[in-house]
Amino acid sequence: MAPFRQAQGPERVEGQMMQMEKGTGQRGRGQGNPVTHIDRHTAHQTAQHWLCGNYSALIDNHRVIADRNVPPRRSPRVNLMQLGRRHFLHAAGFTAAAGFFGAGDVFGGTTRSVQLVLAAQDEAVLTWLRGFTSEVRLVGSAVLARSKGDAEAPAHWIAALVRLDVLVEALSTSGFQGLYTSGSTAFFTVGGREVSVELLPREAFFERLKELGGGQVGYDHDTLVYDPATNLLTDPLRAEKTKGMRVTRGAKDIAAAFAQLLDGFIESRRLALERTLGFKRFRNRVFNSSGAKPEVAEAVCAVLLARFVTWVSAAPVQEIEAILHCRLVVSSLRTAFGIDARASIHTAKAALAGDDAPNPRVWIEALLGSNERALGLLRTGDAFDQLRTRAALLSNT
Repeated sequence: MAPFRQAQGPERVEGQMMQMEKGTGQRGRGQGNPVTHIDRHTAHQTAQHWLCGNYSALIDNHRVIADRNVPPRRSPRVNLMQLGRRHFLHAAGFTAAAGFFGAGDVFGGTTRSVQLVLAAQDEAVLTWLRGFTSEVRLVGSAVLARSKGDAEAPAHWIAALVRLDVLVEALSTSGFQGLYTSGSTAFFTVGGREVSVELLPREAFFERLKELGGGQVGYDHDTLVYDPATNLLTDPLRAEKTKGMRVTRGAKDIAAAFAQLLDGFIESRRLALERTLGFKRFRNRVFNSSGAKPEVAEAVCAVLLARFVTWVSAAPVQEIEAILHCRLVVSSLRTAFGIDARASIHTAKAALAGDDAPNPRVWIEALLGSNERALGLLRTGDAFDQLRTRAALLSNT
């Protein structure tokens, strides 16, 4: 079995962020000024940074904020640093012909006509997206959940962009509760449901579809693509009917592999998928890795803590104990923060006193205590991770 490639330290990811939750004064990542509305100037600035690839700042009510040391859970889908506005418009014409082909014809695999049941929240997002693009797809676990009848599950969309001015208008008039953008992905909620949308130039959009169709993903169900305009479902690995969590490609970098594994634990529970033999082998390979090197330890801890509350909010005590007790996590926490994971598990279980109900606050206090640097990493997940973290930290206070 090939060894993991060791990371050269946590990747620095620069993003953009806007908070559009009217009247709440809430701010993404706990920084910046309250934003009560998005005016056209702010939306135009955001679109310029977004589409021209200037990810060197976060824009929050015209204030620039550095946001560092947040490792992505998946590899970047497109490098917009290389795409200027002229290239962006040229790409739209260059790839227009791709829309005449079905996804199955272009990318191979199985394509069939289905009628997924979309919730009212999905229809609201579609209405918004169709205001500035005709190319929209629902992808990954969101498709699998809806094929199983769960129309209320979180949704992930990808959409092709053509005109900058139309995106500006869409950003300034969306009306959704909270809008957070990181890289080319927007996060918001509709009717309490979590939604994320990758907004890509047309060329990058079709490259993204090709990537999904080619199986360049972590798990089989990540390849699922549904076109609501034609009701065509592309399923190259026949994952729609799967009952197991099947690993397509295991990441080679230790921190990236741990991120993939943690996502697998979260999604297998959410989608009611059995953890297959392949998943267990991947799990063991990750668990048995070492976090003794500082650069590896820092990257693994950043991954763990960014998604910590999302994970422990649903996981049983037995699973939490198994992951925190594995060699990779024990050695990483000890190297990065001097934390004794085994002692922390004992403390948390004593505080829970046999209660298996999710209790993120107990695990935070037992594991991290007053370690400010570690506590800071809890606030580096995506918008939804941060909301759960905030709620956990405010509970019983």
